Amino acid sequence: MTLLTRLKTWFKRDQHRHNIYHPDFQDSIEAAFVVNGVQYYRFSRETSIPWGRYMFMQTFHKEQNLRITLELLGKYLSNLKKVLNGSKGVIELGLAFQIISQIESRTALAFETDTTYRLASLIYFDDTEDLYTYDKAYNDEKKIPAWKEARSVDFFYTRPMTELLGLSDSLPADLLTFMDQQKMILEALNSGMPEQ
Repeated sequence: MTLLTRLKTWFKRDQHRHNIYHPDFQDSIEAAFVVNGVQYYRFSRETSIPWGRYMFMQTFHKEQNLRITLELLGKYLSNLKKVLNGSKGVIELGLAFQIISQIESRTALAFETDTTYRLASLIYFDDTEDLYTYDKAYNDEKKIPAWKEARSVDFFYTRPMTELLGLSDSLPADLLTFMDQQKMILEALNSGMPEQ
């Protein structure tokens, strides 16, 4: 190990008190995959995940199961209430059925890519992340975009994501094609959401 590598390792250890180098995590972390030269890790058991991080995981898991973020679901429901409340002197059943159809279309997906990336960004972490919490800005602005730019789907094929999504029989090229097509479908659904 070169002096520069040792200094970088020492700096990373000191950067966050509760990252992978903290003694509390020495026996509960394992390597998962590498993207663009960055090693990502995961907890070896779900029961090892600290409470603060686990609370975020519950929300992201729910969104992944619903195939929609809770924020977007709230927008759909708010719009549905507006078209059904009759405040304009009319109940707009056509728009109500359009919104219901959009929600149904989303829930029929095998999985929704963005909610899955968010869940994965919590499950898989690098050696600088504080494991007692979840840094939304870091994950939304750096880690997830880096994964998407690299077109990395490695995490889809590692435990526990492969168990959640059932993708063990699909090829990475097929998964990337699915994700590209899904992006266009979701953009069409979101652009067709009636605003009231």
